[in-house]
Parts: sequence; C-alpha cells; structure tokens
Amino acid sequence: MRILTTCVAAFLTVTLTVSAGVLAEGPNDAPAPPGSSNAGSGTITATAGSKSAGTTPTTQPTSGGGSEPSAPQRCQWIATPETQQINGILYRHHLRLCVDSDGLERALSDSWFAEVSPRQLANSAWQQVVAKVPKPAFGSAPPSHNAIVKFDMWLWTDPAQFVPVTAQASVPTLAGRITATVTAEPIRLVFDPGEPDSEKIICAGPGQAWDPSFGDLADSACLYAYRHSSEITDTDTFTATWSTVWRVTWTSSSGAGGTLDEAFVTTTQQPMIVKEVQTIIVE
Repeated sequence: MRILTTCVAAFLTVTLTVSAGVLAEGPNDAPAPPGSSNAGSGTITATAGSKSAGTTPTTQPTSGGGSEPSAPQRCQWIATPETQQINGILYRHHLRLCVDSDGLERALSDSWFAEVSPRQLANSAWQQVVAKVPKPAFGSAPPSHNAIVKFDMWLWTDPAQFVPVTAQASVPTLAGRITATVTAEPIRLVFDPGEPDSEKIICAGPGQAWDPSFGDLADSACLYAYRHSSEITDTDTFTATWSTVWRVTWTSSSGAGGTLDEAFVTTTQQPMIVKEVQTIIVE
C-alpha cells in the first residue's frame, strides 16, 4: 500500500534526490526539532536539514554487477500543519517521504524548518543587539556634583562602550541554512545639559577623559560650560541627558542587507549640581 499519498497533495513539497544508501534514517539526515538557543552568540542552533538539496539522482548497482542501473530513489519534504514559535521565528514540521525500490512511499524521518525571510531573521538578531548595547557611562571634569558656571566641563564616556555591537541569527530552511548579522555602530555622543535656554552639544567620539597631567590650558573636543547655577531649580540640580547614537545595519548569507536604524539611541540621565563662584578682586 502507499502511505500518506492522500496527504501529499495537501501540503507543500520540495523534491530532493538521494541515493539508496541514505534511505535508512540517521541522526544527521535532518535537523532536530528547534528549541535551543545560544544566548552568548545569538545563534539559533539546529542540525542542517537540507544537505541533500540540489544533488543529482544516484543509482543503485545491480546485484550481479551488471551495467543496467536501477531507478533513482526520490524523497520529498512534506509540510504538515504543525508549527511552533522559537525566538519569534515560525518553524513548520515536515515529514521526509521517500519511495523505496518496491515503489512504496515511506515516511522515514521528520524535521522542523524555519519559515522566515532574511529581513525577518535580521529582526531577530536586532533584538539581541538591543539587549547588548550599553547605556553610556558619564564622565566629567569637574565632576557632576561640582560644576561651575562659565567654566568649561570636559565630557567623556568609557571608550570600551563606544565600539560596535554585533549579533547573529541562523536557522535551517527548506532552501538551506540562512544567517543574518546585525551590527550597531556608535557614531556620536549627545549632551543635553538640562539648563534653561541651552542647546545640545554633539561629540564625534567617546571624548577624552581629563587627567591632571594635562594642565589648565589643555583643550577637548567635547566641552560644555553651564550658564546658570542649578540653585534656580526647586531641587538645586539640573537633569542632564547623556546619549550614544548608533547606526544599525544588517547583512545576510543570502546577499540581502541594509539599514535597520540610522539613529538608535541609548541614554543615561545625570543629576548636575552647578555652582556660581564669586570673584573678589583685591587691589
């Protein structure tokens, strides 16, 4: 009898050609059911399930060693209605239906394949990047609790935080394994001092941490001078905002790619105490 012939027409089929030697079910014939995720690399792991795709039909020698080959064995992946969501990606269950030498159809194994485009897979990797990009550490000289009106304040963040952040997602599909890589690259720092009538300043890099060895005449590309004492507020503080702006791009093993976000922002809020120093001139 023929098995599952009534189901074949109802489901999506992809024809694969394999030799008679792979008709026996084995551990590497198809991917295991999804469900494991490597949190460190962001790669969704599963054994490749399409290694036979695209191969040419092979023949089985006759028992007598003659030159007449038998008909090639043919297999199909048959999609079933069963699905599950893993890390936001839809997987569909498939049966591997093969025709043996007697012309009988047998379901030899099953597998799960992702139904996802490279762009959708990039979104999965992007969520991992969002969880990894840091909020900028705030550094200043004078320190934030002792700023002085009309006195240049050096601003910086930890250079170790001002580096690209990358994550990957990789899944098996009927067309083969696809991988998407997402990279968030820091492009500038933005300081909003939080005082009245102020303007944001933009720093192209992480800034330079001040060191006493620089002396009083040293300059920085990332400076701000407060114009008001924070005593004008009810709390005697200004709330400054310190932000890193990231450009987010993606690539994939399929050749597709592009930009996910031109200006993704991570932010830290910093209380600022600004004092006004009175100068007394003695003749």
